[in-house]
Amino acid sequence: SLCVNCNQCVLCWDKDKSPMHSYLAYMLQSLQRTGEPDQEIVVQMQEYCPYTDAVIQEGMRIFEKARLNLAWYNRLLENREIIAQQLDAMAYIMEDCANEMTDITQERRQFLAEVKYRARERGVIVSKPRLYENKDKRWQLACEAYTKNGGCISMKELTRAVSAGLERDMRPHRDERAMVSSQGASVLFEEDTCFHETHAVVRRVKDGGSVSGDNYSFLEMDNGQLAMILSDGMGSGSMACKESELVLELLEKFLEAGFSKETALKMMNSAMVIRGEDDLYSTVDICSLDLYTGCCDMYKIGASTTFIKHRDFVERIVSSSLPVGVTHRMEIMNTKKQLEDGDFLVMVSDGVLEYLQGEDPDLAMCEILKQAAFQHPGQMADAVMDEVLSRTGGIVADDMTIMVCAVWRK
Repeated sequence: SLCVNCNQCVLCWDKDKSPMHSYLAYMLQSLQRTGEPDQEIVVQMQEYCPYTDAVIQEGMRIFEKARLNLAWYNRLLENREIIAQQLDAMAYIMEDCANEMTDITQERRQFLAEVKYRARERGVIVSKPRLYENKDKRWQLACEAYTKNGGCISMKELTRAVSAGLERDMRPHRDERAMVSSQGASVLFEEDTCFHETHAVVRRVKDGGSVSGDNYSFLEMDNGQLAMILSDGMGSGSMACKESELVLELLEKFLEAGFSKETALKMMNSAMVIRGEDDLYSTVDICSLDLYTGCCDMYKIGASTTFIKHRDFVERIVSSSLPVGVTHRMEIMNTKKQLEDGDFLVMVSDGVLEYLQGEDPDLAMCEILKQAAFQHPGQMADAVMDEVLSRTGGIVADDMTIMVCAVWRK
């Protein structure tokens, strides 16, 4: 429109007499390469065109609009890929739920008869028993139970009868009542784990701050899994806290819904990418402990080093991936470790290691853990934090969180 309304339009765009075609082509190429016009071309254009500055501004506006449209188009493609991943995850969880439990009541009738007999010996009537087996070959018993003579009996006593009848160590579901009465109730038993754990956490807020940017969770799930989750929001204060808290909340909801750790991480990350505000990112550190086998799966996204204190040495697990929310193609580091009786699992935020004196903070933490000879995770966490602060001169330069889990064989 600039050239159409110009009196020199015919002269400038005369192919035989004017070099404006080549000047404009070179100028557009320089805008495409660098975003700025080549000054030599600008000088040459000004000899022929009195509106050179306006032409350049219009060219820059058009290229900026094209770049913006391309950015939105790429974002649309990313979001489509993210939604496709979420649909795949939904399909996986639905298929997994459909194949989760198998009814083996008829095949194991003799076991159920033995349960009824042993329960009756203890004054409890067990009716409508249903026995299920999950994909890991572990049993689950659902039944109705009530006492015969109007009294009450402890759930522990009934559990002994169930374990003896099924010839497996069983336990009541974690939400079950402590007593069985004459009124009767539906009761659910599940196969007992081989390990039990105790855990603790100790935290320090950055000097001068009122809120920690670190958030953590100990999530006990129905399948005998304990998920220890630590999220460190970039920076400190309320904004970092809100960001890491949102990451933690999303992960907890996905895991409680039954998604695998990998799927939960991908869906959480895709939600954070779509949301993406103010370039705020968080690290994620997950240690998922299977209390049936003692196997621990560790997932790290931009997270600090995790340590395992064995009886004779300290092992460390490191990661170099980016935090969540940076890109939709998230790199998930998964490490499997077998924990044994008496092992300690120690997770820390980067504020704990970053200011430790020495060339290698990881090795310094290994030495601290070797010297911390405690049997309770709470005492272990307190002793490690005290030693870290002694090496920083008591200065808390960043938010600090130490999570400790001790594993024991039953």
